[in-house]
Amino acid sequence: YALETDLEIHEVSTQWMTELVLFIVGIESPVHTKEVINRIRGFWGVGRAGSRIQEKIRKATALLADAGKIQSVGEFLLMPDQKVPVRDRGSAQSNTLRKPEMLPPMEIRAAILQLIEANHGVHEDEIAVGVGRLLGFRSTSQQLKKLVTAEALSLLTDDLITEHAGLLKVRESR
Repeated sequence: YALETDLEIHEVSTQWMTELVLFIVGIESPVHTKEVINRIRGFWGVGRAGSRIQEKIRKATALLADAGKIQSVGEFLLMPDQKVPVRDRGSAQSNTLRKPEMLPPMEIRAAILQLIEANHGVHEDEIAVGVGRLLGFRSTSQQLKKLVTAEALSLLTDDLITEHAGLLKVRESR
């Protein structure tokens, strides 16, 4: 789908850009800022987003975040108070959605909790493969293992899961 307009991306009004960013985040939340830029670039049918385009999109994103319409967590954008979905990316058309570095940490955490709850506990050696499968990855790269392990440690630190003899379980009082 390409947008038909005589305006270049960087020439559209800030209001129009904020509405477009809000629309994309509303559908794809949580989503990496780079993916939002890719979507907008795709609407215009342009091959790359230069500094003017990126600045226009980042300005719209900042305005939306300041107004409380979206949240910005690191490089990820999400709708406020939204339950984070765990999405299977196996058939995603966008290559960037299948890259581990584009996975929202909050989605990895949700996948870990979902996996542990569904299995009434998961051995820590199996967590990365299980989460990878939930997210639609056929193989579990070192990068994906590292990300999942970091988020599992974060859940342990936040006292949302417990570990006993290598078995991870959801904390009862959660």
